[in-house]
Amino acid sequence: EEVEEEEDGAGPDPEFRKLVLDIVSAVRPHLYDVLLPEARELANSATLRISDVFIRRYGDVIRPDGNDDDNGDDDELGDDDELGRVVVRRRGISAHFDVTSAVTSVVALDDVAAGGRGGLYTAEGGGRSNHAALRRYFPLRSGDAVIHGWDVLHGVEIRRGERRTSLIVWFADDGGGG
Repeated sequence: EEVEEEEDGAGPDPEFRKLVLDIVSAVRPHLYDVLLPEARELANSATLRISDVFIRRYGDVIRPDGNDDDNGDDDELGDDDELGRVVVRRRGISAHFDVTSAVTSVVALDDVAAGGRGGLYTAEGGGRSNHAALRRYFPLRSGDAVIHGWDVLHGVEIRRGERRTSLIVWFADDGGGG
């Protein structure tokens, strides 16, 4: 609902803040009028609420400081770009559970995973193994969404040379459902 300030208290610059607010006003009706009711129905919870919304990008990502954020992503450092910034190639996110979110939605913002040969996957077998043979990929076109509970083992894998962008929505359930 509110755009958070940066942790150091300085906040984003005015142009960036305006861009973020413009995006929020464009996306907000879809999140609250379409996605939230669908997530509540699937989770059987009238008290489910949106807690976090962020964009996740895979492929070549420029990280000015050149540091790997050590967050479990399958990142590799590349060469510097023409401005001397380090290019990080984010190939995916290792299989994990969303333990800080009761329910998660992943909305594709491109067609990279439309063929079902990469992108978001779940692992069959009740989360006991992340063996590649157990992965099942979702064929998602731009605008398609997947909604899953916190206890679904999932990850993201993309092929070299591809770029993928997703809108991630985390839901909290403070009321315990129903």
